[in-house]
Amino acid sequence: MTNARVITMDDSRAPVEAVAMSGGKIAWLGTADEAKRRFAGIGRVIDCAGKALLPGFVDAHFHLAAYASSLVAIDCTPAAVSSISDIKRAVAYEAARSATGSWIRGHGYDEFHLAERRHPTRWELDEAAPDHPVRLTHRSGHASVLNTRALEAVGISNEFPEPPSATIDRDPTSGEISGVLLEMEEYLHDHMPRLPAEEYERGLRLAEERLLSYGITSLQDASATNDLGRWSELSKTKADGKFRPNISMMPGWRHLMDFVDHGLRFGGAGDQVGIGHAKIVLTQTSARLYPDFQELCAIVEDAHELGFPVAIHAVEREAVDAAVNALALHRPAGSGRLPAPDRIEHCSEISDASLEKLARTKAVIVTQPGFIYHGGDRYLAEVELERQRLLYRIGSLKRAGVTVAGSSDAPVIDPNPLYGVYGAVARKSASGRVVGPDEVVSRLEALHLYTSTAARAIGRESSGGRIAVGEAADLVLLDEDPTAVSDHELLNLRVVMTLIGGLVVWEA
Repeated sequence: MTNARVITMDDSRAPVEAVAMSGGKIAWLGTADEAKRRFAGIGRVIDCAGKALLPGFVDAHFHLAAYASSLVAIDCTPAAVSSISDIKRAVAYEAARSATGSWIRGHGYDEFHLAERRHPTRWELDEAAPDHPVRLTHRSGHASVLNTRALEAVGISNEFPEPPSATIDRDPTSGEISGVLLEMEEYLHDHMPRLPAEEYERGLRLAEERLLSYGITSLQDASATNDLGRWSELSKTKADGKFRPNISMMPGWRHLMDFVDHGLRFGGAGDQVGIGHAKIVLTQTSARLYPDFQELCAIVEDAHELGFPVAIHAVEREAVDAAVNALALHRPAGSGRLPAPDRIEHCSEISDASLEKLARTKAVIVTQPGFIYHGGDRYLAEVELERQRLLYRIGSLKRAGVTVAGSSDAPVIDPNPLYGVYGAVARKSASGRVVGPDEVVSRLEALHLYTSTAARAIGRESSGGRIAVGEAADLVLLDEDPTAVSDHELLNLRVVMTLIGGLVVWEA
Protein backbone atom coordinates (compact mmCIF):
# COMPACT_ATOMS: atom_id res chain seq x y z
CA MET A 1 0.00 0.00 0.00
CA THR A 2 1.67 3.18 -1.16
CA ASN A 3 1.09 6.93 -1.47
CA ALA A 4 -0.70 6.93 1.87
CA ARG A 5 -0.77 9.30 4.83
CA VAL A 6 0.22 6.58 7.30
CA ILE A 7 -0.73 7.19 10.93
CA THR A 8 1.26 4.43 12.59
CA MET A 9 0.17 5.08 16.22
CA ASP A 10 3.85 4.41 16.95
CA ASP A 11 5.11 7.78 18.13
CA SER A 12 8.75 6.84 17.58
CA ARG A 13 8.34 6.36 13.83
CA ALA A 14 9.51 8.78 11.15
CA PRO A 15 6.82 9.69 8.57
CA VAL A 16 5.69 6.70 6.50
CA GLU A 17 4.06 6.67 3.07
CA ALA A 18 4.11 2.96 2.20
CA VAL A 19 3.45 -0.34 3.97
CA ALA A 20 4.39 -3.80 2.68
CA MET A 21 2.68 -6.91 4.01
CA SER A 22 3.49 -10.60 3.79
CA GLY A 23 2.13 -13.67 5.53
CA GLY A 24 -0.50 -11.65 7.38
CA LYS A 25 2.11 -9.38 9.01
CA ILE A 26 3.56 -5.96 8.29
CA ALA A 27 6.93 -6.63 6.68
CA TRP A 28 8.29 -3.19 5.78
CA LEU A 29 7.61 0.56 6.17
CA GLY A 30 9.08 3.43 4.17
CA THR A 31 8.53 6.13 1.59
CA ALA A 32 6.61 5.79 -1.66
CA ASP A 33 9.82 6.17 -3.68
CA GLU A 34 11.54 3.45 -1.65
CA ALA A 35 8.55 1.16 -2.17
CA LYS A 36 8.64 1.71 -5.93
CA ARG A 37 12.32 0.79 -6.11
CA ARG A 38 12.16 -2.13 -3.69
CA PHE A 39 8.93 -3.85 -4.69
CA ALA A 40 8.58 -3.16 -8.43
CA GLY A 41 6.80 -6.13 -9.97
CA ILE A 42 6.37 -7.94 -6.66
CA GLY A 43 2.89 -8.69 -5.33
CA ARG A 44 -0.20 -6.49 -5.45
CA VAL A 45 0.20 -2.72 -5.18
CA ILE A 46 -2.61 -0.55 -3.83
CA ASP A 47 -2.27 3.17 -4.55
CA CYS A 48 -3.89 4.95 -1.60
CA ALA A 49 -3.96 8.29 -3.45
CA GLY A 50 -3.06 10.29 -0.37
CA LYS A 51 -5.73 8.80 1.87
CA ALA A 52 -5.11 8.04 5.55
CA LEU A 53 -3.94 4.55 6.53
CA LEU A 54 -4.35 3.56 10.19
CA PRO A 55 -4.22 0.38 12.25
CA GLY A 56 -7.56 -1.41 12.16
CA PHE A 57 -9.91 -0.16 14.84
CA VAL A 58 -10.34 -2.25 17.99
CA ASP A 59 -13.56 -2.31 20.04
CA ALA A 60 -12.55 -3.41 23.52
CA HIS A 61 -16.07 -3.90 24.94
CA PHE A 62 -18.70 -5.36 22.63
CA HIS A 63 -21.68 -7.72 22.84
CA LEU A 64 -21.64 -9.68 19.60
CA ALA A 65 -24.72 -11.89 20.05
CA ALA A 66 -26.81 -8.95 21.28
CA TYR A 67 -25.59 -6.78 18.41
CA ALA A 68 -26.31 -9.42 15.79
CA SER A 69 -29.75 -10.00 17.34
CA SER A 70 -30.50 -6.27 17.38
CA LEU A 71 -29.96 -6.06 13.63
CA VAL A 72 -32.80 -8.52 12.99
CA ALA A 73 -35.13 -7.15 15.70
CA ILE A 74 -37.72 -4.39 15.43
CA ASP A 75 -35.84 -1.09 15.36
CA CYS A 76 -37.04 0.90 18.36
CA THR A 77 -34.11 3.33 18.50
CA PRO A 78 -34.80 7.09 18.67
CA ALA A 79 -34.03 7.31 14.95
CA ALA A 80 -36.93 4.92 14.21
CA VAL A 81 -39.63 5.66 16.81
CA SER A 82 -40.64 8.76 18.76
CA SER A 83 -43.55 7.50 20.86
CA ILE A 84 -45.05 4.42 22.47
CA SER A 85 -47.70 4.54 19.75
CA ASP A 86 -44.93 4.14 17.15
CA ILE A 87 -43.60 1.13 19.05
CA LYS A 88 -47.07 -0.43 19.25
CA ARG A 89 -47.58 -0.01 15.52
CA ALA A 90 -44.22 -1.64 14.78
CA VAL A 91 -44.97 -4.55 17.14
CA ALA A 92 -48.46 -5.01 15.68
CA TYR A 93 -47.03 -5.07 12.16
CA GLU A 94 -44.50 -7.73 13.15
CA ALA A 95 -47.20 -9.77 14.92
CA ALA A 96 -49.38 -9.75 11.81
CA ARG A 97 -46.60 -11.35 9.78
CA SER A 98 -45.41 -13.84 12.42
CA ALA A 99 -46.73 -17.24 13.44
CA THR A 100 -49.02 -17.15 16.47
CA GLY A 101 -47.06 -17.77 19.66
CA SER A 102 -43.66 -16.93 18.17
CA TRP A 103 -41.47 -14.46 20.03
CA ILE A 104 -41.32 -10.86 18.88
CA ARG A 105 -38.20 -8.91 19.76
CA GLY A 106 -37.57 -5.19 19.61
CA HIS A 107 -34.38 -3.35 20.43
CA GLY A 108 -33.16 0.12 21.31
CA TYR A 109 -36.09 2.02 22.82
CA ASP A 110 -35.16 4.94 25.08
CA GLU A 111 -37.88 6.48 27.23
CA PHE A 112 -35.99 9.79 27.32
CA HIS A 113 -36.60 10.19 23.59
CA LEU A 114 -40.24 8.99 23.61
CA ALA A 115 -43.03 11.58 23.62
CA GLU A 116 -44.44 10.02 26.79
CA ARG A 117 -41.02 10.15 28.58
CA ARG A 118 -41.66 6.74 30.16
CA HIS A 119 -41.21 3.04 29.49
CA PRO A 120 -43.94 1.17 27.60
CA THR A 121 -45.94 -1.29 29.74
CA ARG A 122 -46.90 -4.90 29.28
CA TRP A 123 -50.54 -3.88 28.80
CA GLU A 124 -49.63 -1.63 25.88
CA LEU A 125 -47.62 -4.44 24.30
CA ASP A 126 -50.57 -6.80 24.93
CA GLU A 127 -52.75 -4.48 22.85
CA ALA A 128 -50.26 -4.61 19.98
CA ALA A 129 -49.60 -8.38 20.10
CA PRO A 130 -52.03 -10.31 22.32
CA ASP A 131 -51.10 -13.69 20.80
CA HIS A 132 -47.31 -13.37 20.88
CA PRO A 133 -44.72 -13.09 23.65
CA VAL A 134 -42.97 -9.74 23.19
CA ARG A 135 -39.70 -8.43 24.61
CA LEU A 136 -38.39 -4.93 24.03
CA THR A 137 -34.80 -4.32 25.08
CA HIS A 138 -33.82 -0.88 26.29
CA ARG A 139 -31.09 1.02 24.48
CA SER A 140 -28.81 0.57 27.54
CA GLY A 141 -29.16 -3.22 27.53
CA HIS A 142 -30.00 -3.10 31.24
CA ALA A 143 -33.78 -2.93 31.05
CA SER A 144 -36.51 -4.79 29.19
CA VAL A 145 -40.26 -4.63 28.80
CA LEU A 146 -42.17 -7.92 28.47
CA ASN A 147 -45.83 -8.32 27.67
CA THR A 148 -48.08 -10.70 29.61
CA ARG A 149 -47.44 -13.74 27.42
CA ALA A 150 -43.68 -13.19 27.62
CA LEU A 151 -43.77 -12.82 31.42
CA GLU A 152 -45.71 -16.08 31.68
CA ALA A 153 -43.28 -17.82 29.34
CA VAL A 154 -40.26 -16.91 31.49
CA GLY A 155 -42.01 -17.69 34.77
CA ILE A 156 -42.50 -14.18 36.16
CA SER A 157 -45.76 -13.48 37.98
CA ASN A 158 -46.92 -10.98 40.60
CA GLU A 159 -45.62 -13.38 43.27
CA PHE A 160 -42.17 -13.72 41.66
CA PRO A 161 -39.46 -12.81 44.20
CA GLU A 162 -37.35 -9.87 43.09
CA PRO A 163 -33.72 -10.97 42.59
CA PRO A 164 -31.21 -9.08 44.77
CA SER A 165 -29.49 -7.56 41.76
CA ALA A 166 -32.67 -6.49 39.96
CA THR A 167 -35.77 -4.32 40.11
CA ILE A 168 -39.20 -5.48 38.94
CA ASP A 169 -41.35 -2.43 38.33
CA ARG A 170 -44.95 -2.47 39.57
CA ASP A 171 -47.98 -0.31 38.96
CA PRO A 172 -48.09 2.11 41.93
CA THR A 173 -51.88 1.70 42.32
CA SER A 174 -52.56 -1.99 41.73
CA GLY A 175 -49.14 -3.40 42.64
CA GLU A 176 -49.18 -5.51 39.47
CA ILE A 177 -45.97 -6.07 37.52
CA SER A 178 -45.81 -3.44 34.78
CA GLY A 179 -43.58 -5.54 32.53
CA VAL A 180 -40.52 -3.32 33.06
CA LEU A 181 -37.56 -5.35 34.35
CA LEU A 182 -34.26 -3.77 35.37
CA GLU A 183 -30.96 -5.68 35.50
CA MET A 184 -32.56 -9.04 34.69
CA GLU A 185 -30.60 -9.83 31.53
CA GLU A 186 -29.00 -13.00 32.91
CA TYR A 187 -32.35 -14.37 34.06
CA LEU A 188 -33.95 -13.65 30.68
CA HIS A 189 -30.94 -15.13 28.87
CA ASP A 190 -31.47 -18.38 30.79
CA HIS A 191 -35.27 -18.53 30.44
CA MET A 192 -36.00 -17.24 26.92
CA PRO A 193 -35.65 -19.36 23.80
CA ARG A 194 -32.65 -18.62 21.63
CA LEU A 195 -33.08 -16.63 18.48
CA PRO A 196 -33.72 -19.13 15.62
CA ALA A 197 -30.41 -20.18 14.09
CA GLU A 198 -31.19 -18.80 10.64
CA GLU A 199 -32.14 -15.43 12.13
CA TYR A 200 -29.00 -15.28 14.26
CA GLU A 201 -26.78 -16.15 11.30
CA ARG A 202 -28.45 -13.42 9.25
CA GLY A 203 -27.80 -10.98 12.08
CA LEU A 204 -24.18 -12.13 12.31
CA ARG A 205 -23.67 -11.52 8.58
CA LEU A 206 -25.15 -8.03 8.93
CA ALA A 207 -22.96 -7.39 11.97
CA GLU A 208 -19.80 -8.47 10.15
CA GLU A 209 -20.57 -6.26 7.17
CA ARG A 210 -21.30 -3.27 9.40
CA LEU A 211 -18.14 -3.72 11.48
CA LEU A 212 -15.87 -4.15 8.48
CA SER A 213 -17.41 -1.05 6.89
CA TYR A 214 -16.39 0.83 10.05
CA GLY A 215 -12.82 -0.45 9.87
CA ILE A 216 -13.18 -2.61 13.00
CA THR A 217 -10.78 -5.53 12.75
CA SER A 218 -10.82 -6.80 16.36
CA LEU A 219 -13.33 -6.84 19.19
CA GLN A 220 -13.76 -8.27 22.66
CA ASP A 221 -17.09 -9.78 23.68
CA ALA A 222 -17.78 -8.58 27.21
CA SER A 223 -21.05 -10.37 27.96
CA ALA A 224 -21.41 -11.50 31.58
CA THR A 225 -23.26 -14.64 30.43
CA ASN A 226 -20.25 -15.91 28.45
CA ASP A 227 -19.64 -19.55 29.34
CA LEU A 228 -17.73 -22.47 27.86
CA GLY A 229 -20.57 -23.22 25.46
CA ARG A 230 -20.49 -19.67 24.14
CA TRP A 231 -16.71 -19.86 23.66
CA SER A 232 -17.11 -23.11 21.70
CA GLU A 233 -19.85 -21.49 19.62
CA LEU A 234 -17.72 -18.47 18.78
CA SER A 235 -14.72 -20.67 18.03
CA LYS A 236 -16.79 -22.69 15.55
CA THR A 237 -18.10 -19.48 13.98
CA LYS A 238 -14.52 -18.36 13.40
CA ALA A 239 -13.34 -21.78 12.21
CA ASP A 240 -16.20 -21.91 9.69
CA GLY A 241 -15.22 -18.51 8.32
CA LYS A 242 -18.56 -16.94 9.26
CA PHE A 243 -17.04 -13.92 10.99
CA ARG A 244 -13.78 -12.34 9.91
CA PRO A 245 -12.90 -9.74 12.59
CA ASN A 246 -10.66 -11.08 15.35
CA ILE A 247 -12.56 -12.01 18.52
CA SER A 248 -11.59 -12.43 22.12
CA MET A 249 -14.12 -13.18 24.84
CA MET A 250 -14.45 -12.44 28.53
CA PRO A 251 -15.68 -15.41 30.56
CA GLY A 252 -18.40 -14.53 33.05
CA TRP A 253 -16.86 -14.91 36.51
CA ARG A 254 -19.41 -17.57 37.50
CA HIS A 255 -18.06 -19.81 34.72
CA LEU A 256 -14.33 -19.49 35.36
CA MET A 257 -13.87 -22.97 36.81
CA ASP A 258 -15.39 -24.52 33.69
CA PHE A 259 -12.72 -22.80 31.58
CA VAL A 260 -9.95 -23.80 33.96
CA ASP A 261 -11.18 -27.41 34.04
CA HIS A 262 -10.91 -27.48 30.24
CA GLY A 263 -7.36 -26.12 30.32
CA LEU A 264 -8.40 -22.68 29.07
CA ARG A 265 -6.65 -19.74 30.70
CA PHE A 266 -6.39 -16.02 30.16
CA GLY A 267 -4.82 -15.32 26.79
CA GLY A 268 -5.16 -18.93 25.67
CA ALA A 269 -7.61 -19.48 22.92
CA GLY A 270 -6.95 -22.24 20.67
CA ASP A 271 -6.46 -20.73 17.28
CA GLN A 272 -9.71 -18.84 17.00
CA VAL A 273 -11.13 -16.95 19.97
CA GLY A 274 -8.95 -15.39 22.65
CA ILE A 275 -9.86 -15.58 26.33
CA GLY A 276 -9.88 -12.31 28.21
CA HIS A 277 -10.58 -10.93 31.67
CA ALA A 278 -13.14 -12.42 34.03
CA LYS A 279 -16.28 -10.29 33.68
CA ILE A 280 -17.95 -9.05 36.88
CA VAL A 281 -21.10 -6.93 36.79
CA LEU A 282 -21.37 -4.49 39.70
CA THR A 283 -24.76 -2.78 39.64
CA GLN A 284 -26.53 -0.20 41.74
CA THR A 285 -30.27 -0.77 41.71
CA SER A 286 -32.70 0.39 44.38
CA ALA A 287 -29.84 2.32 46.03
CA ARG A 288 -27.84 -0.83 46.81
CA LEU A 289 -24.74 -2.36 45.30
CA TYR A 290 -24.80 -5.93 44.05
CA PRO A 291 -22.66 -7.79 44.76
CA ASP A 292 -21.85 -6.01 48.00
CA PHE A 293 -18.29 -4.93 48.68
CA GLN A 294 -17.22 -8.00 50.63
CA GLU A 295 -18.54 -10.36 47.98
CA LEU A 296 -16.96 -8.27 45.23
CA CYS A 297 -13.58 -8.57 46.95
CA ALA A 298 -14.02 -12.33 47.28
CA ILE A 299 -14.85 -12.65 43.56
CA VAL A 300 -11.80 -10.58 42.58
CA GLU A 301 -9.55 -12.64 44.83
CA ASP A 302 -10.92 -15.95 43.50
CA ALA A 303 -10.42 -14.85 39.89
CA HIS A 304 -6.87 -13.74 40.62
CA GLU A 305 -6.10 -17.07 42.27
CA LEU A 306 -7.21 -18.78 39.07
CA GLY A 307 -4.87 -16.58 37.04
CA PHE A 308 -7.50 -14.26 35.59
CA PRO A 309 -7.39 -10.49 35.79
CA VAL A 310 -10.90 -9.05 36.22
CA ALA A 311 -13.03 -6.57 34.29
CA ILE A 312 -15.57 -4.94 36.60
CA HIS A 313 -18.65 -3.32 35.08
CA ALA A 314 -19.11 -0.11 37.10
CA VAL A 315 -21.16 2.87 35.94
CA GLU A 316 -22.34 5.05 38.83
CA ARG A 317 -19.90 6.90 41.09
CA GLU A 318 -20.67 4.62 44.04
CA ALA A 319 -20.08 1.49 41.95
CA VAL A 320 -16.84 2.91 40.55
CA ASP A 321 -15.69 3.77 44.10
CA ALA A 322 -16.34 0.17 45.17
CA ALA A 323 -14.54 -1.26 42.12
CA VAL A 324 -11.49 0.94 42.68
CA ASN A 325 -11.37 0.06 46.38
CA ALA A 326 -11.63 -3.66 45.62
CA LEU A 327 -8.78 -3.48 43.11
CA ALA A 328 -6.71 -1.41 45.53
CA LEU A 329 -7.03 -4.22 48.07
CA HIS A 330 -6.24 -6.96 45.52
CA ARG A 331 -3.60 -5.62 43.14
CA PRO A 332 -1.22 -8.44 42.25
CA ALA A 333 -0.46 -7.23 38.73
CA GLY A 334 2.64 -5.31 39.81
CA SER A 335 4.08 -8.41 41.44
CA GLY A 336 3.82 -10.43 38.25
CA ARG A 337 1.13 -12.77 39.56
CA LEU A 338 -1.25 -11.85 36.75
CA PRO A 339 -0.66 -11.81 33.00
CA ALA A 340 -2.36 -8.41 32.54
CA PRO A 341 -3.72 -5.49 34.59
CA ASP A 342 -7.30 -5.56 35.84
CA ARG A 343 -9.92 -3.44 34.10
CA ILE A 344 -12.91 -1.31 35.01
CA GLU A 345 -15.57 -1.19 32.31
CA HIS A 346 -17.40 2.09 31.62
CA CYS A 347 -16.19 4.10 34.64
CA SER A 348 -18.90 6.56 33.65
CA GLU A 349 -18.63 8.70 36.77
CA ILE A 350 -15.51 8.90 38.93
CA SER A 351 -14.69 11.13 41.88
CA ASP A 352 -11.37 12.91 42.36
CA ALA A 353 -10.46 10.66 45.29
CA SER A 354 -11.16 7.46 43.36
CA LEU A 355 -9.29 8.77 40.33
CA GLU A 356 -6.13 9.20 42.39
CA LYS A 357 -6.50 5.77 43.97
CA LEU A 358 -7.27 4.19 40.58
CA ALA A 359 -3.98 5.42 39.16
CA ARG A 360 -2.11 3.54 41.88
CA THR A 361 -3.87 0.25 41.05
CA LYS A 362 -2.54 0.33 37.44
CA ALA A 363 -5.96 -0.86 36.28
CA VAL A 364 -7.05 -0.10 32.71
CA ILE A 365 -10.27 1.82 32.03
CA VAL A 366 -12.34 0.68 29.05
CA THR A 367 -14.92 3.36 28.43
CA GLN A 368 -17.30 4.67 25.76
CA PRO A 369 -16.71 8.28 24.66
CA GLY A 370 -19.33 7.70 21.96
CA PHE A 371 -21.91 7.84 24.75
CA ILE A 372 -21.19 11.58 25.00
CA TYR A 373 -22.46 12.02 21.44
CA HIS A 374 -25.37 9.60 21.66
CA GLY A 375 -26.42 10.23 25.28
CA GLY A 376 -25.07 13.65 26.13
CA ASP A 377 -28.42 15.42 25.95
CA ARG A 378 -29.88 12.96 28.43
CA TYR A 379 -26.92 13.40 30.79
CA LEU A 380 -27.31 17.18 30.73
CA ALA A 381 -31.03 16.86 31.43
CA GLU A 382 -30.93 14.20 34.15
CA VAL A 383 -27.53 14.29 35.89
CA GLU A 384 -27.13 16.79 38.72
CA LEU A 385 -24.99 19.75 37.70
CA GLU A 386 -22.26 19.11 40.28
CA ARG A 387 -21.91 15.50 39.02
CA GLN A 388 -21.75 16.34 35.33
CA ARG A 389 -18.03 17.14 35.54
CA LEU A 390 -17.45 13.56 36.75
CA LEU A 391 -18.79 12.00 33.54
CA TYR A 392 -16.42 10.13 31.22
CA ARG A 393 -13.32 11.88 32.54
CA ILE A 394 -11.00 10.74 29.77
CA GLY A 395 -8.71 13.77 29.96
CA SER A 396 -8.37 13.54 33.76
CA LEU A 397 -7.73 9.80 33.62
CA LYS A 398 -4.97 10.22 31.07
CA ARG A 399 -3.39 13.11 32.99
CA ALA A 400 -3.35 10.86 36.07
CA GLY A 401 -1.41 8.23 34.12
CA VAL A 402 -4.29 5.77 33.74
CA THR A 403 -4.41 3.67 30.57
CA VAL A 404 -7.73 4.32 28.81
CA ALA A 405 -9.17 2.27 25.95
CA GLY A 406 -12.25 2.95 23.85
CA SER A 407 -15.22 0.82 22.94
CA SER A 408 -18.87 1.08 21.92
CA ASP A 409 -20.66 -1.37 24.24
CA ALA A 410 -22.66 -2.20 21.09
CA PRO A 411 -25.55 -2.61 20.67
CA VAL A 412 -25.97 0.18 23.24
CA ILE A 413 -24.74 2.60 20.56
CA ASP A 414 -23.70 2.25 16.95
CA PRO A 415 -20.18 0.74 16.98
CA ASN A 416 -18.69 3.24 14.52
CA PRO A 417 -15.48 4.24 16.38
CA LEU A 418 -15.53 7.71 14.84
CA TYR A 419 -18.43 8.60 17.17
CA GLY A 420 -16.08 7.78 20.03
CA VAL A 421 -13.20 9.77 18.56
CA TYR A 422 -15.55 12.74 18.12
CA GLY A 423 -16.92 12.37 21.63
CA ALA A 424 -13.41 12.33 23.08
CA VAL A 425 -12.09 15.38 21.21
CA ALA A 426 -15.23 17.54 20.94
CA ARG A 427 -17.21 16.40 24.03
CA LYS A 428 -20.40 17.30 22.16
CA SER A 429 -23.80 15.60 22.10
CA ALA A 430 -25.72 14.93 18.91
CA SER A 431 -27.42 18.33 19.33
CA GLY A 432 -24.07 20.08 19.74
CA ARG A 433 -24.19 20.65 23.50
CA VAL A 434 -20.91 20.30 25.41
CA VAL A 435 -20.50 17.72 28.17
CA GLY A 436 -17.43 18.15 30.40
CA PRO A 437 -15.27 20.49 28.29
CA ASP A 438 -12.29 20.04 30.64
CA GLU A 439 -12.03 16.37 29.62
CA VAL A 440 -11.11 16.82 25.95
CA VAL A 441 -8.13 14.93 24.52
CA SER A 442 -6.11 15.40 21.34
CA ARG A 443 -6.88 13.72 18.03
CA LEU A 444 -3.99 11.29 18.36
CA GLU A 445 -4.95 10.47 21.95
CA ALA A 446 -8.51 9.74 20.80
CA LEU A 447 -7.26 7.50 17.97
CA HIS A 448 -5.05 5.62 20.43
CA LEU A 449 -8.22 4.77 22.41
CA TYR A 450 -9.47 2.69 19.47
CA THR A 451 -6.14 1.31 18.25
CA SER A 452 -3.06 0.75 20.41
CA THR A 453 -4.55 1.01 23.92
CA ALA A 454 -7.66 -0.95 22.94
CA ALA A 455 -5.42 -3.70 21.51
CA ARG A 456 -3.49 -3.71 24.77
CA ALA A 457 -6.69 -3.91 26.79
CA ILE A 458 -7.94 -7.02 24.97
CA GLY A 459 -4.59 -8.79 24.97
CA ARG A 460 -3.53 -8.08 21.36
CA GLU A 461 -0.77 -5.60 22.24
CA SER A 462 1.86 -7.62 20.36
CA SER A 463 -0.32 -8.23 17.30
CA GLY A 464 -2.48 -5.20 16.64
CA GLY A 465 -3.16 -1.55 17.25
CA ARG A 466 0.00 -0.15 15.60
CA ILE A 467 1.53 -0.09 12.15
CA ALA A 468 4.95 -1.55 12.80
CA VAL A 469 7.08 -4.34 11.36
CA GLY A 470 5.96 -7.68 12.76
CA GLU A 471 2.50 -6.47 13.76
CA ALA A 472 -0.64 -8.02 12.32
CA ALA A 473 -1.54 -6.43 8.99
CA ASP A 474 -4.95 -5.28 10.22
CA LEU A 475 -5.49 -1.89 8.61
CA VAL A 476 -8.13 0.67 7.71
CA LEU A 477 -7.95 3.24 4.93
CA LEU A 478 -9.97 6.43 5.53
CA ASP A 479 -10.96 8.94 2.87
CA GLU A 480 -9.36 11.79 4.84
CA ASP A 481 -6.84 12.28 7.61
CA PRO A 482 -8.68 12.34 10.97
CA THR A 483 -5.92 14.50 12.48
CA ALA A 484 -6.43 17.20 9.84
CA VAL A 485 -10.21 17.68 9.51
CA SER A 486 -12.47 19.78 11.74
CA ASP A 487 -14.14 18.21 14.77
CA HIS A 488 -17.52 17.92 13.09
CA GLU A 489 -15.99 16.50 9.91
CA LEU A 490 -14.78 13.53 11.97
CA LEU A 491 -18.37 12.26 11.86
CA ASN A 492 -18.34 12.39 8.05
CA LEU A 493 -15.14 10.40 7.50
CA ARG A 494 -15.65 7.24 5.50
CA VAL A 495 -13.81 3.93 5.40
CA VAL A 496 -12.47 3.16 1.95
CA MET A 497 -10.91 -0.22 2.65
CA THR A 498 -10.44 -2.66 5.54
CA LEU A 499 -7.75 -5.34 5.72
CA ILE A 500 -7.36 -8.22 8.15
CA GLY A 501 -4.14 -10.24 8.06
CA GLY A 502 -3.08 -8.39 4.92
CA LEU A 503 -6.23 -9.42 3.02
CA VAL A 504 -8.74 -6.89 1.76
CA VAL A 505 -12.01 -7.88 3.48
CA TRP A 506 -14.09 -4.80 2.68
CA GLU A 507 -14.05 -2.03 0.08
CA ALA A 508 -16.38 0.93 -0.39
